[in-house]
Amino acid sequence: AKLTAIGDAAFEGTGLTSVSIPESVKSIGLLSFNGCTALTSVTLTAGTTEIGDFSFNGCAKNLVISCPAGSAAAAYAAEAGIATK
Repeated sequence: AKLTAIGDAAFEGTGLTSVSIPESVKSIGLLSFNGCTALTSVTLTAGTTEIGDFSFNGCAKNLVISCPAGSAAAAYAAEAGIATK
């Protein structure tokens, strides 16, 4: 079975430095990566259509989310003030 969701606070406060979310993941829960202060790189696809509030709150100040333009990830990043590429 493929991973389809990341649960609330699943990786909260961990030492992750980069994350690549597969196309199969449709939703990322609340606070999933909250407080991951070393997290500087996240790659998301258009497959992820739901991103919970504060999912990437408190991550590294230079966090960059790589995602397709017009995707839910791009909209989330814009609203949260996170750089995209």
